Amino acid sequence: IEFYDYTFIINLCDNYKGARTYVKSQKIEPKTGKLIYFNAELPHNVSELTEGKRYVIVGWYNHIDSKKL
Repeated sequence: IEFYDYTFIINLCDNYKGARTYVKSQKIEPKTGKLIYFNAELPHNVSELTEGKRYVIVGWYNHIDSKKL
């Protein structure tokens, strides 16, 4: 299993209810176009979607030390 250093989420809409993103228990309100990025090792989750549809782009990436290339 490969692990990643960082996680990112881009909100593509905000016209839904529920499905709030939490990072280290901090609630992050959605806004269309908003980028959220954080250390992937931090505890994070999304609450239940209660109405509508939630569209996001999610990705993971690693930091590459250019000195080691």
